[in-house]
Amino acid sequence: MLIDDLKENLKKFVDNPDDSVACVYGVLQDGDVFNIKKLDIASTDQPAIRDLYLKSTQDLLISKTDLSLIKLSSCDDRREAIYEYDLELPINLNFLKDLKLDDSFSKFNFDSDDLSKMRGLIIEIGNETETYMIYKSFPLIHLFGRGSLYFGLKKAEERFERIDQSFLRLTTGFQLLIYQDTLYVVDLSFLEKSASFKGLIKAEAEKGIAAIASLGLLDSIEPLKDMIEDLAFSRKLTKVINDSPVIKAGISNAQIIDFIKGHSILSKKIKISADETKIELNTKVSKNEFLRVLLDDHLYSVLTSKLYVARAKDDAA
Repeated sequence: MLIDDLKENLKKFVDNPDDSVACVYGVLQDGDVFNIKKLDIASTDQPAIRDLYLKSTQDLLISKTDLSLIKLSSCDDRREAIYEYDLELPINLNFLKDLKLDDSFSKFNFDSDDLSKMRGLIIEIGNETETYMIYKSFPLIHLFGRGSLYFGLKKAEERFERIDQSFLRLTTGFQLLIYQDTLYVVDLSFLEKSASFKGLIKAEAEKGIAAIASLGLLDSIEPLKDMIEDLAFSRKLTKVINDSPVIKAGISNAQIIDFIKGHSILSKKIKISADETKIELNTKVSKNEFLRVLLDDHLYSVLTSKLYVARAKDDAA
């Protein structure tokens, strides 16, 4: 789906709030098991929740004029972007796979369920014909538990009294969105803080290293393996395996080496072997520049006759 289509479809919900309702589900974690429970919320409070997250949808997605939509495996350095999730789901988000929310989910019960195990909320907004879901996790959910002192001023009274019970405070914003069975990442930093997601990126990066090794272009693949723990570098390796224009076009090793040798900047940063058949990656700079070559980030402007590094690119046709 194109970003304009996604924004237009979501705008229909925002423009017609009274046609939609909001249902809230809690995600509870018990060890490695995640359970989804429906939260019983008074019908008089549901419109306020609906409007809160319709506004968040407007602010985070619809109103952003320069927003791009990119596949997560091919993400680049552009700031205003959301990402279509096209990798394996990490363990802590696997409950979102093929998720369908309905009345079959049991309700959260304070007698049998532990509010402190709440790890996230799923809010489904929609009508009888179409819905979308958002997911928000800590720190976007504020859980106030017993063991600390909280005071509130009761309506029409002057005295502050202690609130001696656990409660949730809902705030604006969300990190993930699901629409028409597609998962979109609105807040990439949320994923990057997840240990299980880092593990997935590392696994994908190892596939990228294997693909590069198969080219026979490097004198040694070890310099790339040494960078596998660097998340930013691993993301570039993931993009190489999924979206390298150079590999997809079948550019030969000789062509790649000739391009580097003839480039006024790259020729000073990437070392070519004495027999001019291999690339030697002996510095961190050379490793990053080599990946930029495979991602075709080094471009030449016909108009200005200048060389550029274009980390964010969309096809012109």
